[in-house]
Amino acid sequence: MRALLFDKLSQLWRRLLFYLWRDQFDRELEEEMRFHLEMKAEENLAAGTSPEEARYAARRQFGNQTLLQEASHDMWSFRSLEALAQDLRYGLRMMVKNPGFTTVTVLTLMLGIGACTAVFSVVYAVMLKPLPYSSPDRLCVLWKSVPKKGLERDWTSYPAFKDWKDHNHAFEDMALFGRPEQGEVTMHSGDQTDL
Repeated sequence: MRALLFDKLSQLWRRLLFYLWRDQFDRELEEEMRFHLEMKAEENLAAGTSPEEARYAARRQFGNQTLLQEASHDMWSFRSLEALAQDLRYGLRMMVKNPGFTTVTVLTLMLGIGACTAVFSVVYAVMLKPLPYSSPDRLCVLWKSVPKKGLERDWTSYPAFKDWKDHNHAFEDMALFGRPEQGEVTMHSGDQTDL
């Protein structure tokens, strides 16, 4: 496990150092490839081919130099970060080139982000924000039923609430609240009364 971690860290360190010494790395890679091409060409010359044919055969045997350089860069660099940096530079150049389009784009993004933030704030406050109680999942609302009036749910009076509270064996505590359209609302919880 330690060896794997050390290997990953050393690989990361090598890749970071690559960006510091990239020019030197490119020069050394070109020198190395040129050296191998010359060695192959000398081997071909020793085999009795003409100098021009020896160089051509060496290039053919060695392979595509550009492809080998890219494969080497892939091993030493973070290709996705380089692509992202190139895309950002290109985007910035285009934004500077077209200031009118940039202004409209930025304003559109600002409006869109602001609208999304406002909608989410409302949804969070109304639907997602937890209730300010210790166990909000244990809260419930009690209603009285008046079948003669055809009401399944109706508000109750304070005397009925007091009776429910006095004979309560199921709930930890009970509180009474009223509808604001009925005028002044009084809440009762134990010996506390709030207006």
